[in-house]
Amino acid sequence: MVGNHLSVTKKVGLQTKTFSFFNFETKDFDFKGMHQTLEAADEGSIVLLNTCSYNISGVEPSEAQWKELALLIQKRKLFAVFDCAAQGIASGEIQRDIRSIKIFLDEGIQVAICQSLATCLGMYGEMIGALHVVCKSKEIKNTVQEQLKLVLRIMYSNPPCNGGWIATKILENQQYKSQWIKEMSQVAQRNVEIRRALYKIIKETHRKDIPVEHIIKYDGPFLYLELSNEEIKDLRSKYHIYMSENRFISLENLKTDDDIRFILQSINEVLKRIKPSL
Repeated sequence: MVGNHLSVTKKVGLQTKTFSFFNFETKDFDFKGMHQTLEAADEGSIVLLNTCSYNISGVEPSEAQWKELALLIQKRKLFAVFDCAAQGIASGEIQRDIRSIKIFLDEGIQVAICQSLATCLGMYGEMIGALHVVCKSKEIKNTVQEQLKLVLRIMYSNPPCNGGWIATKILENQQYKSQWIKEMSQVAQRNVEIRRALYKIIKETHRKDIPVEHIIKYDGPFLYLELSNEEIKDLRSKYHIYMSENRFISLENLKTDDDIRFILQSINEVLKRIKPSL
């Protein structure tokens, strides 16, 4: 759960608890930790899930783990809400980035999907998105729909149309849609190439104290980079590269090839110069 999620849930008066998602020892998805938390959750609890690796940790469950989590949520009578904010941007494949949702639907589980097209269409100022609620029956669907109408009437009555019209134009025109999918694939491939370059640099410095396999195991722009506090300060003071001390970085901030080369070269020099404390 990130800052904006916490702000929203607090604003509407919901009590929140977090589950472990990133294992700082293995630098991988913490399946055991998440499973234990959901196993102990109260019946009827809402579980907020990211659909893919497009989250601050940069990791995600495997297909088998998603299925096990889906069955556990069904067994514990919890309700899954998916944050689908960047379909197609993480892996470059539209269907791949929503495999988690499909697994839940294949098991006949009711879910809600909060979908935003702002990132994948590059239109943050247009408020493009949709709330999808998958119900088991027509009766439940009618009830949910009426409740949503009451809430939305109070919130904004009618949503803005301009962004929706643009999205419709792109998605309904095969030529535009194909171009859009191709461009998302290029964005995803760029992230893969940066990940490989970063992985290579760290491996070549022979710094065995820095875990690196997760860098190339996953896709998307977010990843955890285990640098020491001294190395982070060195990047800041010598190269004016500012990295948060939680060590999660976003490759989307690298706008040009020159940015990428500068970042990689700077990290390389810092890693070679500063030796880990024993």
